[in-house]
Amino acid sequence: MSKHPVILRVYDLSKGQAKILSLPILGIQIEGIWHTSVEVYQREYYFQDGILHVEPVTLKTYDMGITSLPNDVFHEYLEILSEKYNSTTYDLFKNNCNHFSNDATMFLLSKSIPTEILDLPEIVMKSPMYETLINMLRSDFQSGSK
Repeated sequence: MSKHPVILRVYDLSKGQAKILSLPILGIQIEGIWHTSVEVYQREYYFQDGILHVEPVTLKTYDMGITSLPNDVFHEYLEILSEKYNSTTYDLFKNNCNHFSNDATMFLLSKSIPTEILDLPEIVMKSPMYETLINMLRSDFQSGSK
């Protein structure tokens, strides 16, 4: 049975701005706004309008472990996950790329992604400025959709 490395790839969508601006805007300090993906079988899998995969690229990685599961078993699991992760189910705080990466690593390794990534939405939702931030985002979204 062949072994396949499982790597968590991490991208800061704010490109460093969250670290600078989070305290004055949210009232709490955060290091980044994380997007994650899982690299396995020489492909990078992520959630964005459904489950997608590309050739791997990255800024920051976590070596999550080694899986013995065959590629076809993982792809069968991705088919099941596609009901949970598709363009209609995305939620910035409750069902995002980090949740997908966590489900994938739990299936491949029975191991969760780092809590500082997975728990970030919950931390932001508990921040003093969360309601203000959400209202700003809703306003921007509604004005952009007209």
